Amino acid sequence: VSFNVSSETFGALEPPPNPWVHVHASARMTELDGCLCVSYVNIRQGLYHIWVLRDYAKPHRRWEQLCRIDLTSWTKSYRMQLCSPWMAPLGMYNGENGQTRIMLAAGASQVFAVNVPDGDALEILFCPVEDEAIAGSFDGHGEPRLGLLEESLTTPFPFE
Repeated sequence: VSFNVSSETFGALEPPPNPWVHVHASARMTELDGCLCVSYVNIRQGLYHIWVLRDYAKPHRRWEQLCRIDLTSWTKSYRMQLCSPWMAPLGMYNGENGQTRIMLAAGASQVFAVNVPDGDALEILFCPVEDEAIAGSFDGHGEPRLGLLEESLTTPFPFE
């Protein structure tokens, strides 16, 4: 279900194509690069999918698969560190070589980045040492412990 704030009307929004077959229960919705984002893990394939909804206002809006990360290609030590029941996109940026990258959070305050669209060039950006105290960490709750803050997702109105 969607709600249009301007017209104060409800509508229906189709999910990304065929995402719910053999999907881990932790499918998430968030905002990424100014778009609605759905991400989920396909356990059977070992793939983490990131979809964004572009051109929401257009009558023929469509979901675009932004990235697919092959978790099975990671080394065992990276899988142990970063694969968790909770993973979510945080933001997008341009890497040093101009390649678009997605920054993701996983588990208890780990942050990593991969290239779009193949999910390659894994880079760990932040992973606390086991005995390091993290402010706001609540072990065992399975909720995000690290995220980006954006003051507003709307364009401010011009004052005249």
